[in-house]
Amino acid sequence: MATTYVSAAGVKFQKDVMAAVMDQLGQHLPIQGRLSVTMRFYAPNARKYDISNFVKTTEDALTKARVWVDDEQIDEERLYRGQIDRVTPRVEVEIKDFLNNLPG
Repeated sequence: MATTYVSAAGVKFQKDVMAAVMDQLGQHLPIQGRLSVTMRFYAPNARKYDISNFVKTTEDALTKARVWVDDEQIDEERLYRGQIDRVTPRVEVEIKDFLNNLPG
């Protein structure tokens, strides 16, 4: 099994996500089934960043927080770079049942 290095900032982010999940969901069971996920990233400044790095970090944090069983459940993902928010930089995540949101 490979060892994954997580930076101090990454560990802090994971803890922040876990705290936010507990605040919003309390004790919960992980979501089952196929998922459609939308993420909106609100950065604290105008510095350029690679949004895909934040996606994987967010997915891993949500997996660790037991929002879902595993991020392999994601069949559809939409990403948005939101406006700069110096006061409350954040990622907003919307999770839906993929199979019940198919067109037609």
